Amino acid sequence: MPRGILGSLAIAVVLFVAVSLVMVGAVHYTHLNTSEPVGMVLRMAGHPVIAAVVQAIAVIGMFTALLGMTLAGSRLIYSFGRDGLLPKFLGKLDKHENPTNSLVTLTIVTVVIGAFFPFAFLAQLVSAGTLIAFMFVSLGIYGLRKREGKDIPVPDFKMPFYPVMPALAFVASLVVFWGLGLMQSSML
Repeated sequence: MPRGILGSLAIAVVLFVAVSLVMVGAVHYTHLNTSEPVGMVLRMAGHPVIAAVVQAIAVIGMFTALLGMTLAGSRLIYSFGRDGLLPKFLGKLDKHENPTNSLVTLTIVTVVIGAFFPFAFLAQLVSAGTLIAFMFVSLGIYGLRKREGKDIPVPDFKMPFYPVMPALAFVASLVVFWGLGLMQSSML
């Protein structure tokens, strides 16, 4: 599985860089500070229909990702409820073995937060949460390495350049995390 994750990440990076280079070649980079740079570049190049198709695909992709994250989040909340870290009713399954209580709770909380906070704040909140998760995962590698051979069998994949790489990953995530506040203040 790690090879698949790393491979898909490498492909995504190559495609992102290639599209970015084409866009910067077509339009000066200062004009790309918009919420839909690919659509703007395609319209400027005389391809409004393709721009509309790309934007529609982006919206469908965001909707699909949102549904996937909601379902995954409900399973996480269910696990926390089952383990006693959240109220017990969140850890119950319905007759179809679905975590309905946690899904409904997550949906209500998401709708309320989305209704009362501005989009820029929510985007920063999601980025901050993701970076905090990366930081905890990076630090968690140290704890997992100590357990290898005891209660965890030797894994198929090990973090390369251990113990330096987890520390570098933590520091890099922390730097980007602190940069979020600077980005927010520069957007105002």
